Amino acid sequence: MTTIIYTAKRELTGLNAVDTSVIMEAAISDWSMTRTVIKDAPRAKGGARETLYHRADETHTITFAPVNYFAKQQMREFLASTESGESFLIYLYGNESTPIQVVREDEGNSESMFMNIGASDKDYMQTSITVMES
Repeated sequence: MTTIIYTAKRELTGLNAVDTSVIMEAAISDWSMTRTVIKDAPRAKGGARETLYHRADETHTITFAPVNYFAKQQMREFLASTESGESFLIYLYGNESTPIQVVREDEGNSESMFMNIGASDKDYMQTSITVMES
């Protein structure tokens, strides 16, 4: 189980007050890394190239396991509380000595219906976010 520590900001569940630190247990079904290289490679008239390397950015896409009931409410609180660039901590495996500090790099998230039970609080939803180490 993954442990996420964030500061509650928006869409509060009712158990947390604004600006309180929250510890959330979440199952992650996928943690994939993308490395994007930022470089310029201008070419002269004669065909010669010179590559100017600026940097490489590594982002991670986190896909959370489906949740419902209170876990879905807490997931929505977490997503809303971190959507404007607030940093948060992740203990990916739950037993590391040092967490990873990350910020969201996505432009929001979308929920997909995983299993329709017939009531909004009982239906399972799944979501993904993109983060970068800060």
